[in-house]
Amino acid sequence: MSAALQFECAELLYDEAELLDDGHFERWLSLLTPDMTYEVRPLGVDCWYSLETAATLALRVKRLATGSAWAQQPWVPTRRLVGNVRAEARESEVQVRSRFLVYALQDGQPPMLLCGERSDRLVRTEHGLRFAARSVQLLGRVLHQPNLAILL
Repeated sequence: MSAALQFECAELLYDEAELLDDGHFERWLSLLTPDMTYEVRPLGVDCWYSLETAATLALRVKRLATGSAWAQQPWVPTRRLVGNVRAEARESEVQVRSRFLVYALQDGQPPMLLCGERSDRLVRTEHGLRFAARSVQLLGRVLHQPNLAILL
């Protein structure tokens, strides 16, 4: 792993976190490949909270813009911390592991705190590195939230 690749991957994750925290979901979609897969599951358990594609993520983002996504109304401000980024170059892609902490605060609800680890498969395109797959494993086997509408 080169220091330059490590830095490039970490910067992509930090930029992504900022886009999501600032509600720039359309710009976030531009970081995904058309065949991107996205899954969220509890750590060490073979079941899913979410299993999506780039197309279903685009529908989620489109729905957020309509104001009819009831779980996100009013808009839920978030702050993401990303760390322990490790990148490994493979033939035509980069495998990146990271840890994260997401804090979300919705009116009338207790604060949401989610932490876990992510495994991302990145591919290089003419626009730079893009997400081709993401697997999120949340710490804990029980989701103590009424919903999981935020993107991890």
